[in-house]
Amino acid sequence: MKRLCVLLAILLCLCACGQTAEPPATAARPTDCPASYRDAPEAYWPFLDSMYRFVQAARRIAEEEEAPSERLVDWGEWPSLEELPLGPLFNGGECFLGYAVEDINRDGVPELFVLTQGDWTDPDEPGMWPHIWMLFTLQDHRPVYLTTIEWRTVGKLAGDGTLYISGNRDAVYMKSLLSYRLEPGAAELTLLAEYYNEITLGVGEAWYEGPYEGGGPVIPREEIEALRELFWNPPNPMKLSFIPIEQ
Repeated sequence: MKRLCVLLAILLCLCACGQTAEPPATAARPTDCPASYRDAPEAYWPFLDSMYRFVQAARRIAEEEEAPSERLVDWGEWPSLEELPLGPLFNGGECFLGYAVEDINRDGVPELFVLTQGDWTDPDEPGMWPHIWMLFTLQDHRPVYLTTIEWRTVGKLAGDGTLYISGNRDAVYMKSLLSYRLEPGAAELTLLAEYYNEITLGVGEAWYEGPYEGGGPVIPREEIEALRELFWNPPNPMKLSFIPIEQ
């Protein structure tokens, strides 16, 4: 009897060894969103789903030429794209909103950029809207929001991953230059440099080394012109491949 029990135990072990564990089930994709997003890790898909739904709702609003009475999408924990103007979002039916994926600090973790295509601008004020709108990274396989490049500003990437942001902080009287870097494995941007100016009516403008609230030293005009050139034309600019959200 004892020998029979041993044989049965061995047989059960052999049967178990012959089975393979099934992979964990993947959550079903929303039926009103794309089945996948090209080049984007799955961790970014929930935000891209919200982005896709926003474009669909914005298209309907733009076609009706009516201002939305409420938010178009429930963004949940994600930053909202609601400040984007709906009118210029489409041109001849084509959507000018998309994304790109690029590992800007070469740490093996790809960052997600929300982009507006280069020729999508306000016809009355060309260049007012940024090409890079938002930036995310991943921590523990979860998206982490890093920054929004706001209205009237432009963000550009150097080949070493430095992000240069230049533009107006308000309509007329204050401009700024800021540069950031995402260190490997980091969950927030590191501020490298900050400059701002104030325009005083009847006096002119003066540039200071920031932060804005600090009243830093005045920067000579020749130096600020070189800085403006650096921020507008960074060295070895990194090219981001625009992927339309409506693929």
